[in-house]
Amino acid sequence: MNEKGCFYGLLVGFVVGITRMIIDFYYKVPTCMEKWTDGDPRPAFVKNVHYMYFALILFWLTITTAVIVSLLTSPLPAKHLVRTTYWTRNDHREIVDEDHFDEAAGIHDNEREQPGIPMEEKNKTETVDQESSSPVEHDYVAPTFRRRYVKPAWDWFCGYDYSPAGELSQAEFRRHLHKLTSLKQDPRAKWFLNVMLVIVLAVALFLFVFFSIHAGGR
Repeated sequence: MNEKGCFYGLLVGFVVGITRMIIDFYYKVPTCMEKWTDGDPRPAFVKNVHYMYFALILFWLTITTAVIVSLLTSPLPAKHLVRTTYWTRNDHREIVDEDHFDEAAGIHDNEREQPGIPMEEKNKTETVDQESSSPVEHDYVAPTFRRRYVKPAWDWFCGYDYSPAGELSQAEFRRHLHKLTSLKQDPRAKWFLNVMLVIVLAVALFLFVFFSIHAGGR
């Protein structure tokens, strides 16, 4: 399933579900006397289809739409499927895309400098260009009210911080987020979780069978 399939599947499910909800609110359930005299004015797919059956129909409608749209559109590139599906869960290739995060540097790939040009050489080239260019006198332009007061207030309100401390905190936040969303797992934690899962399933199965037999024997 690709992104378009998921999007249109959810969209179709939302439209159908919200339509049923609006109709349920608009057409009230008639009383017994009203059914005998005036009949049931509700549409047939609301009157004759129980809401639990409708939930099942909506589920399969969403899944079917997502699968059909995914088959009719282009699939995701293989580089975006590394360790994201059941069949690629053991894929050891490195994930390299526009959202790749360098844990050691604390930055994304799109935040790096362009390769092939060292930073010192880039600064030196810019300095030479500035010195070789003809000097042009620029009149001093005082910062406007919007630039001095409005923009800093807006940045503060939205939580933007372009200071060195703010950039450092953003890098630390991204590093922390990468650690939280990492797929790496301690083998001991994995073993413990699997054992506890088996215990919980066994207890639930025992209780279900025990109370079923106990209740059925009465």
